Amino acid sequence: MLKRPARAVSRLSAACALLYFSGVAQAAPQNITELPLSAESDNRWSIPAGEYQGQFLIDQPIHLRCEDGAILSAQGPGFGIWIDRASDVSVIGNNIQGDENLRSQNRGNGIHVFSTKGARIVDNHVRHTRDGIYIGNANGNQIEGNTLEDLRYGVHYMFSHDNTVIGNITRNTRTGYALMQSRQLTVTGNRSEHDQNYGILMNYI
Repeated sequence: MLKRPARAVSRLSAACALLYFSGVAQAAPQNITELPLSAESDNRWSIPAGEYQGQFLIDQPIHLRCEDGAILSAQGPGFGIWIDRASDVSVIGNNIQGDENLRSQNRGNGIHVFSTKGARIVDNHVRHTRDGIYIGNANGNQIEGNTLEDLRYGVHYMFSHDNTVIGNITRNTRTGYALMQSRQLTVTGNRSEHDQNYGILMNYI
């Protein structure tokens, strides 16, 4: 989980699996540096294979890569990845899995982007969360090449402007792309497969 990083620049990549259960986070997260990180080069670190329980905070610039088989398991309420008031964050190639036994409204979002600029959310796979990717009050971000399935909304925009949504796939959601109260969105090359109500829902665009 990423929560309230102070101008953090971070990257999560290489198919890190994030597992969590429901709702809004309650317990204080651990700092990501409490994990057994391996140094790769200057300010570049990797998380070795294994399952790490708890919620984790990145509050400083870091390049973080997950080795194959690295799993962050929240073991309680929370979002998959929460980016809050940060700039130039990249979230690349992660697998995020919620608890399919809960009602969707009782789950958190897979990737939650709030008051953030310059984020790149690329090539992630999100299943069984509330919304796959939620973007609120966040301008100038890129959502590309993600696969989002078994959700309420695949991509959900609220009050966010000058964003790009390119080449994503939504599948088995209630609505693939919910674009609401947002301006200057570039939405091209996306697919909606077996979504129940709408492929793309536009409200005050």
